[in-house]
Amino acid sequence: MSVSVVSIYQEILGRTDDGERPAILGRDPTSYGELRRRVDRLVRRLSDAGAGPGVRIGLALDPGIGYLVSLLGIRAAGATAVLFGTSWTPFEQRRCFLQAQPTWMLTGAEPAVGETAEAVVACEEADGRLYSFRYSPVPVASDPDDAIIIYTSGTTGAPKGVVLSESAISANVRAVAAYLELSKSDSTAVFTPTCYAYAVSQFLTHALAGAGIFPVPSYLRLPMVVPQACSIHRLTGLAANPTSLRIVLGLDIPPEWDLRSVRYVMSGGQFLDRRLVRRLGERFPNTRIVNMYGASENSPRISYHWVEDRGSDDPARFYPVGIPVRDTRVEIRSDDDRPLAAREVGEVVVSGTSMMRGYWRDPEATAAKLRNGWLHTGDLGFLDEAGSLVLTGRASNVINVGNEKVSPEDVERVLLEVRGVAEAGVYGVPDPVTGESVRAQVVVEPGAAVDPETMLQHCRLMVSGYKVPREVRVVDALPRTLYGKLDRAKLKES
Repeated sequence: MSVSVVSIYQEILGRTDDGERPAILGRDPTSYGELRRRVDRLVRRLSDAGAGPGVRIGLALDPGIGYLVSLLGIRAAGATAVLFGTSWTPFEQRRCFLQAQPTWMLTGAEPAVGETAEAVVACEEADGRLYSFRYSPVPVASDPDDAIIIYTSGTTGAPKGVVLSESAISANVRAVAAYLELSKSDSTAVFTPTCYAYAVSQFLTHALAGAGIFPVPSYLRLPMVVPQACSIHRLTGLAANPTSLRIVLGLDIPPEWDLRSVRYVMSGGQFLDRRLVRRLGERFPNTRIVNMYGASENSPRISYHWVEDRGSDDPARFYPVGIPVRDTRVEIRSDDDRPLAAREVGEVVVSGTSMMRGYWRDPEATAAKLRNGWLHTGDLGFLDEAGSLVLTGRASNVINVGNEKVSPEDVERVLLEVRGVAEAGVYGVPDPVTGESVRAQVVVEPGAAVDPETMLQHCRLMVSGYKVPREVRVVDALPRTLYGKLDRAKLKES
C-alpha cells in the first residue's frame, strides 16, 4: 500500500496560490490567506504557552472558521486535538475530560472539569477562550504523531477515545477527496457536530482541495439554511445521514431557489433506502448519490458506492456501501476468524493506512478491537462477486427469536419502504416462549396517514414470520445516543 509523504496539514498550510479564494462561506466569510494568518497567530500563542508534541488540547467549538483554525493550528503546534461536543452535558464533558486530561481547551463556554484540575482563562483565541488546566499528577504524554482523539460510544458502554495519527488522517482525507473528485470549484455545507470524525473529514477534505465550506449555524435546528445556502452559494456537495437528509427533503422550499449546483449527495451512518434516493434525485436534479460506510477507528471512511440503479428492484432491498477507499482493505470473517467467500455473511474487518493507533489509555478495548492488524467492526455483511460490501446489521443488535436470529436493521429497512414512514427503530424484548420477540417504534412524516396495521401487513409480505414485529408503535421521535446513533437500550426501556 502507498503512503502519502506530505501530511495534509503541511499541504493546506503551505499553499501560496489561493490566498483570495474563499475557505469559509456564509456569515463569517474567510479567505484561505486569512485562514493561514489566523492559524499562524494561534500556533504562536500555543507555542509560547508551551504546547508541543505529547500535549493534548481540547477543542469544543461549533462549525465555523474558529473550528478550522483550531483544528489546523493545534496540529501545526505539534499538539493533539481532543474533540468535545458543544452540546454535551456537564457529566458527559467531565467524563471525557478526566479520561483525556487535556492541558488546554479551546471552547466558547466554560468547560466542565473534574476535581483534579483547575481551569484558568489564558486568553481569547480562535472564536473562543483558551483555558489552561493544572493537574496533580501530571497527565500522561501523547505519541508525537497523534493528531486527534475522538470519543465514540460504539454501541454500548462508556465513550472510548479513538487515537488517530497525522499519517492515518492524511491517508483517509486524500482517499476521500480522490473518490469525490474534489477541486477548488467545490463547496459543501457542514451541519454534522464537530466532535464527530465525519465533520473532521468534511472540513479537511475540502480544505485540502482548496474548496469552500459553509458552516451551518445551529446544526439542523434551522434546516432551511441548508437549501438556501445551496441556492445562494452554489454549493456542490452535501453529506449527512439519512435522517438529516429526510429533514431537508421535508422542507417547503421556495420554487425560485436553484438547487441544480449540487453535484453529489453523500449518505452515511445509516442504511440508505431506495425511496430516499429517488426523493433526493427529484429535489437535486443534477446530483449523484454516494453511499458511504465508515467508523471513527478508520479516520473515518471505509468504503463508498456511487448509486446508479435508483429505481430497479433488488432482492437485498438496500444499497451496498461499496468498495474500500484507497489503501484500505475489507474482508468478511466467520466467528472463528476465517475469511468467508462471496455472499457469505460474517463480521466486517478492516485494515489499511487509515487505521487508529488504538483507544486512549484503554489497552483492553484496543486489544479486543484490533487483532493482527485488522479492525473488527462488529458490523455484519457480505462481499458480492464484484467485491462490493453489503451491510446486513450489527452483531450486538441481533434479536434471538427461538432458534432464529433477526437483524433489526433488516426489519427497519422494510418498515422504511412504507410510504409515510420517516424513521424506524426495531428491538427485541423478553418473551417467555421464544426468548425474545420483535418490537418496533416508528416516526411518520408530518401529515402522513399511515397506521401500524399497514406497516405490519407490509412486513408480512416482505420478511419471514419470526421477523414480523409483534407490535408497531408510532412515536414523535426515536431516542438517540450522544453520538447520534439509535439508542436501542432506551427503545427497550420504553
